Amino acid sequence: MKHLDAHQIDEPFLLRILAPRPLAWVTTRDKLGAPNIAPFSAVMLIDSDPATLMLVVKRLSDGQRKSTARNILETGAFAINLPSPSELPALMRSASPGVRSADRFRSADVTLSPFEKIHVDRVADANCVLECQLVRHDLFADKADLFLGAILYAHAKHDGSDGPGAFIGALGYEWFVTSEGNVFVPQPYLASES
Repeated sequence: MKHLDAHQIDEPFLLRILAPRPLAWVTTRDKLGAPNIAPFSAVMLIDSDPATLMLVVKRLSDGQRKSTARNILETGAFAINLPSPSELPALMRSASPGVRSADRFRSADVTLSPFEKIHVDRVADANCVLECQLVRHDLFADKADLFLGAILYAHAKHDGSDGPGAFIGALGYEWFVTSEGNVFVPQPYLASES
């Protein structure tokens, strides 16, 4: 058993024990209409009446906002795209630090479909897409933007009534749980962080 004081509790420890976390692509548009896609594992249901979720977007190391956060603040809209297990490699490609925001759609090799209620495209093959409108924004310790989104519309291949369906969850930096079992996906950029 490990015993850790607050100063010993770091991000890798927390990401490994607070698991699984759903993996999702978040799609947004900037104020000029340019689309953006980025993977996140900091998505959480807040309430079902009204349907509300929370998305946390960490700041860049220099304190600047990521494109996703800037776009949500500019337009007030975002979509949570929950991929199937077969899309895990594409999701990881879009997470690579060297991929520019403008090139993420190409690196992920996803097809977009039009929106229903918000002006943000969705991933066509996602298991479920939740179209959200921003209802609240908070800043946490100058390190992360917290967004509460009202879910205005859902596109779902599976409603969960006969089980969880196909899903991907993060278990740690390189371990994932899917409806098909646990998967190890090496993350080359982690070698430089250790």
